[in-house]
Amino acid sequence: MSNTVNQDIKNGALYAYICYAVGVFLPIVTIAGIVINFIKRDDASGTWVESHHRWMMRTFFFSLLWALLMFVAAFIPLVNVLVVFAFIGLAIWYVYRIVRGFLAFNSEKAMYSGTAAAAVATAQAGS
Repeated sequence: MSNTVNQDIKNGALYAYICYAVGVFLPIVTIAGIVINFIKRDDASGTWVESHHRWMMRTFFFSLLWALLMFVAAFIPLVNVLVVFAFIGLAIWYVYRIVRGFLAFNSEKAMYSGTAAAAVATAQAGS
């Protein structure tokens, strides 16, 4: 992974993070964020920004999966009460992922720092 990233690549991830943050209040806006992730992911390939696109994409798809499961569970008697608490937990997890990701992005750090990709980036930076 390259440590030098041009501003256009950073802006793509920044705009996606903004869409995800606004999505807390207007969930439909997260669709713009996921579109940006898919469009800009290839441009960021091999940089620390690529990990942020992956982070946001995983946040989107796991949130969608859990929201759909909770929607179905809401129609099951007695379970529907638990769905409210599960939804609150999902919302907290979503906000956590966006805040954690943005803080790492602002510090120009890759997500998944314990992975092999981060080790390769560290080794390349030292070369």
